[in-house]
Parts: sequence; C-alpha cells; structure tokens
Amino acid sequence: MGELQVPLGTEKPFLAPMPIERIPGVGGKTAHLLR
Repeated sequence: MGELQVPLGTEKPFLAPMPIERIPGVGGKTAHLLR
C-alpha cells in the first residue's frame, strides 16, 4: 500500500463515503464513538 495525499479542504468529501473502519487506527470502539 502507498500513500495518498488529500488536498486541503477536500477531506470531508473524500472520507464521507468511506466506512469508518477503513480509516487506519480506528478500531471497533473508536468507530462506535465516531458514529
């Protein structure tokens, strides 16, 4: 896997369709808190 730079200001549209669990470092408990 490589890295992807998300341009400043486009974070929300980039992350919105992604399941919370796909974010690196987010486990079950954190995902529950973020929902």
